[in-house]
Amino acid sequence: GIVVAALSGMQGEEDVKRYREIGVGMVLIGESLMRAPDVKRAVEGLRLDPTLPPSPTALSGAYTQGLKMSKVCGVMIPEDATEACRNGANMIGCIFAKGSKRKVTREQARKIVDAVRAFGEREGRVDVKRSDATEEDGVIGLGKRTIALSTAARRPLVVGVFQDDDMEEINEIVDDVGLDLVQLHGDEGWEASRDCSVGVIRVVNVEVGDTEGGAEERAKRIVG
Repeated sequence: GIVVAALSGMQGEEDVKRYREIGVGMVLIGESLMRAPDVKRAVEGLRLDPTLPPSPTALSGAYTQGLKMSKVCGVMIPEDATEACRNGANMIGCIFAKGSKRKVTREQARKIVDAVRAFGEREGRVDVKRSDATEEDGVIGLGKRTIALSTAARRPLVVGVFQDDDMEEINEIVDDVGLDLVQLHGDEGWEASRDCSVGVIRVVNVEVGDTEGGAEERAKRIVG
């Protein structure tokens, strides 16, 4: 007979259960186990045997959407990037900001990109889908972009960190190195994000003691 197999997205016991309930007879599990600190416990936690009761101490090694998203920044060598990925990092940060002690060269960054791609079993850049949100969307737009990022980050991404650099130069480095995302860490302004060739993580400064209005009003002032 024909066996239906699920070839991606196995993060934990609930995923296995969901596929089993719709008739899937086989699952392919790769990245989840690669990231697991204890592979034996991770396999046990998946409850592949339908006769077993739910696991009281399920251990999943991979990212669970909506619960966490971590970025390890200042990585300078590919070995550290791979180790960070194995331990659950969703994003690996390469610093290009001038003056930083952990600033990398393009050649260093290329090696890190290669290592992260090899870990995630991919050959090219991850396209972090941009939402149709506009500036007027405010908090709603931020939520849409967060979902897009969390979806893309199921496989580790490489982020280039820049500070007050020319956007033309940033885009040239992005293409040359193969960065998935850019993080703007200076005073570039929101307009700079629009001119970037890939998705942008934007650092914002929150005024200490800003208590005027409700939480939603304060959030709107931060995200524009």
